[in-house]
Amino acid sequence: MKSWVVKQLATALADYLEGVTSDSVQTKLGTDTGELKLTARVNPAALRPFRLDVDASNVSLHVRIPWRHLETQPTEFVVSDFSMNIRLLHPGACSVAGGVPGKGVDLETKRAEKEIAVKKLVEAAADANSAAGS
Repeated sequence: MKSWVVKQLATALADYLEGVTSDSVQTKLGTDTGELKLTARVNPAALRPFRLDVDASNVSLHVRIPWRHLETQPTEFVVSDFSMNIRLLHPGACSVAGGVPGKGVDLETKRAEKEIAVKKLVEAAADANSAAGS
């Protein structure tokens, strides 16, 4: 039972946490509720869209799952300890679109498009000024 619970939890949290294994999870599985205590690390991929890299992290969670009342009672995730050392990645190291992670638009492409649009506006204003002066 523990291995199934750990597998489900690891899969559900994979986008955010890594290192969820049977060794990192303590379980207390009762008939009405299950309680898990786990220690894991922040998945570095979760912060890359924000141009951040994780050097080190530690997350301790206490999870309470109401087995018999899943539809009427919430599953509780309580963070009991959290620490993370992060650093800023260089500008071309990730992709975001309008500050929304996961949209896959390269920052350099967006900058180039913006420069072209500004150049066109400047040229149009210059043409309008020369036409007005004629």
